[in-house]
Amino acid sequence: MYNSFKQYLHNIRRRGKKILWLLILLPILTAGIAYFLSANTPTSYKTSSTIKLGNFQNTQGFTDPAYLSNEIPSEPYLTSLNNKYDLDINPEQLSSSLTVTEGAVKKTIVFSLDGRNSADLEKTLDKITSAFLSEGTTVYKEKQNLQIESFEKLDKIPPEHPGYATAQKELLEIGKERADSKNSYLLEEVSSSPVSLISPANKAFLGFLLGLFLSLTILVVPEIFRK
Repeated sequence: MYNSFKQYLHNIRRRGKKILWLLILLPILTAGIAYFLSANTPTSYKTSSTIKLGNFQNTQGFTDPAYLSNEIPSEPYLTSLNNKYDLDINPEQLSSSLTVTEGAVKKTIVFSLDGRNSADLEKTLDKITSAFLSEGTTVYKEKQNLQIESFEKLDKIPPEHPGYATAQKELLEIGKERADSKNSYLLEEVSSSPVSLISPANKAFLGFLLGLFLSLTILVVPEIFRK
């Protein structure tokens, strides 16, 4: 048994000396191939923007993250934005690629697009983000105007009027609501970042390890199957 093991080692050393350069070059070659293939693979990008939603209440859901996550990427909504703001986008295509999720920060939503061309992605996402903010601002201002009209109407009620006390109470509520009301705004501007699970350098290292494994296999496997 011991002699057989020594013979195995002797045969492996002898084979190693014969193909030493192959054993050395193989890990270098596999590392180089892995790096080259990785470096020449088109980079994918993730483009995103974050919006902090306002707290004005309305029936259109402009301040509800859960509602907006489903509404904004829908083809009908994107078509509406495209027609209203002349965005020059493809609503049907975008509805399958645009994602809107609730952000980590409370009352935020994150717009995301993935693709190869970061410039085109940023241009498209900037259009959609800006259009959504414009829509929200329109609703926000409409509500502000209604509150001003109501405030002015109630403020004209004289003290001798039977509804004066109620009017004063409503005036306080409207004033507080207006003071607390905030519009949505862009929290994080549109930006892109490359999407890569493994960097070229790390892939080269894995290629090097694969080469070492192949070198060891070339040395050891023949002895396993030797009769």
